[in-house]
Amino acid sequence: MKSMAACDTFRQRHDINVMMAACDTFRSGAVEQLRTHARRLLIPIFEKVYEKDPAILLSRIRHSPWVERRN
Repeated sequence: MKSMAACDTFRQRHDINVMMAACDTFRSGAVEQLRTHARRLLIPIFEKVYEKDPAILLSRIRHSPWVERRN
């Protein structure tokens, strides 16, 4: 949590918007742990709990309404 808090402090000081993406195909409880951190740091989280293919999650993130479109 210390590293995440340090990153969040940096993000706030520099007015950077972020979104956390959670996908785990291996470790039980990993997505839940990231969800807890995201809530504490007030960071939006995109999650598809235990998606079997991380590439599918990446595709869904790219089409998420949270993602800022850049030309």
